[in-house]
Amino acid sequence: MSAVIVKARNEPSDAAWRRSGDIAARILENLAQRDARSAAAKLAPRAEAWDEIAGAGTDYAVRDVAPMLSRAGIETGPQRLFETLHELGWIYRGEKRRWAPYARAVDAGFLKVRAMAPYRDRDTGDLVPAAPQVRVTAKGVERLRVRLGAGALTP
Repeated sequence: MSAVIVKARNEPSDAAWRRSGDIAARILENLAQRDARSAAAKLAPRAEAWDEIAGAGTDYAVRDVAPMLSRAGIETGPQRLFETLHELGWIYRGEKRRWAPYARAVDAGFLKVRAMAPYRDRDTGDLVPAAPQVRVTAKGVERLRVRLGAGALTP
């Protein structure tokens, strides 16, 4: 004897169940897309501001970058940041033990060098050329945030 399946007239067919599953999947996909668009809209002003800062060609003294990173949750100060830059292979001790950037860090856009104004020697009164200053670019600040664990500002 074969089994007989009896369906009530108002019971949905297998095709109807499949369609309802497809509809539910589309609804969930639409909700996920809406949430993603909402999150992107919230981040857009922040990303635009960062793009403006990063694209402005701005660079910062290491002593100014240290508090920026501290506010981002990275415990550092100017001296520790110099040591960290050295450990990352961005800078080295050059002539007269002054910090100097490696060319690869400059070429990558992480660091810049700023020529400093000469100063008068106290003893002789002669103008003496000042050592150039290592500067961190906005791109370098972003890379430091990522490398030191605070996460990226932009995706």
